[in-house]
Amino acid sequence: MNLTDALFAAITNGKSPDDDLRKTVQALGGTKAVAQILGKSQRQVQRYVARDPRKRTTPPKEVADALRRTAFASPSVRRSLISKRRAARMRSRRKVVYVRGRVEAGPIVGGRDYKRVRVLDVPISGELMAQVLAAWQDGDDQGARDALEEAFGEEYVAGWEFGDVDNLDFDVW
Repeated sequence: MNLTDALFAAITNGKSPDDDLRKTVQALGGTKAVAQILGKSQRQVQRYVARDPRKRTTPPKEVADALRRTAFASPSVRRSLISKRRAARMRSRRKVVYVRGRVEAGPIVGGRDYKRVRVLDVPISGELMAQVLAAWQDGDDQGARDALEEAFGEEYVAGWEFGDVDNLDFDVW
């Protein structure tokens, strides 16, 4: 799993735009706007989000992927996936960030790097988490990743970077 997907899952507490297709379509501007994005008819999008299971159809994989990409990039959908309470707690309280994955720590000395699978639990202040959350909510995945790496650099050890992340989770102190 890459850091962007892991960060999305950690901030939303495991929620995905796929969990509530109706809410995602509403956040993207309604069935007409989504139909234009997907190149489908408005009626077909209405069938995807129908409440009655007998009338609902499952969107094809390519349509679901296109909708997911659009939803991941939309700040309004990102804001709708995280509760106001969780966002407030992330901004105001100290968080412990749990990371399991390939992490490179320290400088490369004599051609030897220190990249290995590590399990880290690093406390990060609310101010630093607020920067991560603000960048993520604005749709800036690279900015959120940079802010998280900077926060880890201040709290963990300078001169390190994320590799492949198996798991990323936030816990409030």
